[in-house]
Amino acid sequence: DAIKSVVNNVLWQMDMDRKTKALKSLQGHIWQRGYEEGLIKGQHLECLLVLLFSNMLNYAKYKCVFDLYFSIYDDVEPCLQKWKNLGKSICVYSSGSVQAQKLLFGKTEKGNLLPLFSAYFDTNVGQKIESKSYTRIAQKLNCQPKDILFLTDVSKEARAAAEAGLQAVLLSRPGNAPLSSQDYKDFLVISNFNELNVL
Repeated sequence: DAIKSVVNNVLWQMDMDRKTKALKSLQGHIWQRGYEEGLIKGQHLECLLVLLFSNMLNYAKYKCVFDLYFSIYDDVEPCLQKWKNLGKSICVYSSGSVQAQKLLFGKTEKGNLLPLFSAYFDTNVGQKIESKSYTRIAQKLNCQPKDILFLTDVSKEARAAAEAGLQAVLLSRPGNAPLSSQDYKDFLVISNFNELNVL
């Protein structure tokens, strides 16, 4: 059965944390449908989603729990607002598609956060663990890499950004993968946006 094979492949890619464009595009379509039907909001969630096939005309429902945990921590929105008020450009770089990013940030438990962001980037600029991706982002923003502060909870991403000349800060929040002792030596590590005094 073709649909079952597709579903199994999608679930396998998600289990392997694959960042393929096709998977991210599919997830974006799923999220969009979920938002349009009021099934999901940009917050912690586990939900039953509809997988869409055949140009969204015919669809099959599968009882699947998708890995769509998205959290707006209490410190995030006030800090983003403060930084925006200080004239800082705030951008998003995610392995999720730009479409998915806008869906998530547009309908959060804290309201619509889209006006806080200046630009969105996804894997169309490259993988997040490749330094050339960050060089491309700096070029698209017409900025020197040294003038960009990159926040992430993934040390490989921080290393790639730093290699490209960006300032990189690691976030250590509950539920994140543990950081190594070397990560603490190589990077500023924070647990809350309020700890950033560099802005």
